Amino acid sequence: MEESNRLTERRLLIEEYQALLANWRFVLRTLLGTQLALPPEQVSNDVALGVARARQEISTIKDYLRVLGAPADDQYGDVDIPDLSEVQHQFGLLRNYRRTLSQLQVQRLQFASQGTPPHIAHGIAEARAAIAQIEAQLRQWGLPLGDCVDE
Repeated sequence: MEESNRLTERRLLIEEYQALLANWRFVLRTLLGTQLALPPEQVSNDVALGVARARQEISTIKDYLRVLGAPADDQYGDVDIPDLSEVQHQFGLLRNYRRTLSQLQVQRLQFASQGTPPHIAHGIAEARAAIAQIEAQLRQWGLPLGDCVDE
């Protein structure tokens, strides 16, 4: 009788995890569909963070299912990503570099008649390089990004 109860509990737990997995996959498909439906400049970082969270939850649930001995097949869109805090950190860096680039471009315009000072030109090049590197990493993780002008 006790063995039967444990098997029933295990089966119910597997069913709950499978339902949760299906829900997170729906969230992921919805977010990826949103990203595809919008022009790149209108895709907010919240969409990408949502994609990252959904992928992290999917990965965790698949690990639980596998521990329980249940099948947890990989599907399109299931991409392992680093911890969500690392993704958030990269988006924070991206936001800061974009802000820095914007401010440096304003300063460049202020010096338009006299020529851009070297430290401003260097800062712009540095910010653009950092933005490109961060965006490449986020895209490697399969996260949608909105494009910004003048990067």
